Order: sequence, then structure tokens, then C-alpha cells
Amino acid sequence: MIKKDQAVFIPSTLFIVAAMLLLAWMPSNMILYMAAIFYGIGFGAVQPALQAWSLEHAARNRKGMANATFYSFFDLGIGFGVTLFGQIGYISIYIMAAVSMGISILAYLWILRKMK
Repeated sequence: MIKKDQAVFIPSTLFIVAAMLLLAWMPSNMILYMAAIFYGIGFGAVQPALQAWSLEHAARNRKGMANATFYSFFDLGIGFGVTLFGQIGYISIYIMAAVSMGISILAYLWILRKMK
């Protein structure tokens, strides 16, 4: 049986992967607009789903700490990602972002398997 977070995480992450690959390719403005729509749908769904998933697995008295930890690592990821990706060209940035999202799907599936 597919849980709610699974029904959201995997398709949303695939939308982000598609957006990153479209941005790496981007031959026209129409592709840019499509990538923006895909990214908006993907990120707009996956971020709150991950936050809810992390809070769901936190003890009742640790939900505030779980939320703070979630956003701390979210911010650290942005900070390190900008620093790392800023050293390479745009096409490589988008391809690496797509690959990292693919790895996140694999990590998510591995975590789910361990939780069973």
C-alpha cells in the first residue's frame, strides 16, 4: 500500500528532475517556462511532504526540534549547494541537480525499505 508521502515524494521529485534536465537543454523560452512549471509543481509539493514526513516520525515532545533540524539542514543544503555549484557552468549545475534528485529518490526508497 502506498502511503501519502510516497504518493507525493516520488512524482514530485521526478518533476524536479525533469525541470533540471529541461534547464540544462533549454533551446527556447517555451522550455524555460515548462521547466519553471515543473519545478514549481515539484518543489511546491516535495518540500512540505518531506517536512510532514520528518515531523510524523518525531516523538511528540520533539516535533519542534525536528522542524528546526529540517529547516537547518535545508538551509545548509542551499548554502553548500550554491558554493559547490557556483564553481561550474550552468549546464553542469542542472545536470548535477538532476542526478542529486535521482539519488534522493534512491535514498528515500532505501530508507522506506529499512523502516519496514
